[in-house]
Amino acid sequence: MHSTRALPATRRQLLSAVGAAALASAWRTEAAPAPQPAPPARPANAPPEPGRLVLGCQMWGSDPVSLLYYQRYGVAHIMASPPKPDADGRWSVADLVALRERVAQSGIAVEMLPLPGLFDNILLGLSPARDRDLDTMCANIRAAGEAGIPALHYNIATGIYRGPTETYRTDLKAPGRGGTYYDTWKEADALKLTNAPRERLGPPAEVMWERIAYLLKRIVPAAAAAKVRLAMHPPDPPWPRGFWGVDRVPGTFAELQRYIAIEENPYHGLLFCQGTICEMVADPAREIGEVIRYFGRRGKIFAIHFRNIRGRRGDFLEVFPDEGDVDMLAALRAYKECGCAGMVEPDHVPGKNRETIVFAYGYIRGLLQTVYEGA
Repeated sequence: MHSTRALPATRRQLLSAVGAAALASAWRTEAAPAPQPAPPARPANAPPEPGRLVLGCQMWGSDPVSLLYYQRYGVAHIMASPPKPDADGRWSVADLVALRERVAQSGIAVEMLPLPGLFDNILLGLSPARDRDLDTMCANIRAAGEAGIPALHYNIATGIYRGPTETYRTDLKAPGRGGTYYDTWKEADALKLTNAPRERLGPPAEVMWERIAYLLKRIVPAAAAAKVRLAMHPPDPPWPRGFWGVDRVPGTFAELQRYIAIEENPYHGLLFCQGTICEMVADPAREIGEVIRYFGRRGKIFAIHFRNIRGRRGDFLEVFPDEGDVDMLAALRAYKECGCAGMVEPDHVPGKNRETIVFAYGYIRGLLQTVYEGA
């Protein structure tokens, strides 16, 4: 059963007003022909105000239509779409600077870019290709630093992890409120898929850990030298050992701790996907606070995917942020308590479209105002 905790009346009123205003605004079709000029949000390579979380977004890139959308709903911090790399997979510093400055003209800060994924050769242990790919990754990290990009996000993923479904979910049509659908993962159903692998496709977990260490011992020092934070998004969903023929790590709280400990450095941390981490545990409502405080107090939370689920490890629905099992206000207070700074971003909101994301913007903004301003 999902959480039914009630907020004090003033907080309920605040969240209702903010969410309603955002949703109402989503239906307006009038928009300025171009993003409105504004001064740059902050100096390059600097995080948001120390100890302060801000509303952010990872969803829509940095084209003119998206910049207008962010302005309309008060989103001043984003993960932008990176420029196209050259034939060798490397970013141009000039292209990165142009991207950052163009977005800043709209009063929006590029807080993060996705680091191009070159993990297959690395995690499959294919030499010399993996060293070539690591050279490219380090070059892109250096370019981001020179261009004033504060952080890069990456997923530990390889082709052998993709399994028989494109979405890593077993059902995309679970009935949700207002005619929406909820994405669902049921491990027991996944095992019954007729095209699910039965043979081992990848190496055992300890070999994967050796390859992860090989990766981190190259890219983390490069990030520290460039003063670029590297934010790892955990694999979603976590799987048991040998599931679909692979050992997918890190997939537990303990394994996340192990991942961070491999190369201790202030530039090595997490894109803390709250939904994915809730998927790792048996009782998300009870356990997520401990995980937040463990990584938050160590300065390892570089951004937050603020997702709620209903369920537990191996069996969950992705729902609207206000109707899952986790008390999201309590979670945000835990981040604040730890001094976390950076973006709080909507994630896997049912529908994954600009209307439903606007609801999440209003919800997150209302919670941030409650936590920081005591409304």
